[in-house]
Amino acid sequence: MAALERHFYEDNCLYGISEIFDGLNPTNGRGCVQQAWSIGMLMKVLLSMQTSTTTKAKQEVLLEI
Repeated sequence: MAALERHFYEDNCLYGISEIFDGLNPTNGRGCVQQAWSIGMLMKVLLSMQTSTTTKAKQEVLLEI
């Protein structure tokens, strides 16, 4: 997430998300800036991460009971 934060706040398209990134730990964004599907996918990933964290916490509580 640190690389994405750097991209968003400091690099390439400030306060935006590039269309394409290369590799597992991308540093340079390419393509169009502010693509709707790039922003939508980021929202989907963040929601998925939040949901999985919440589910894991619920599972841990159930195991303690």
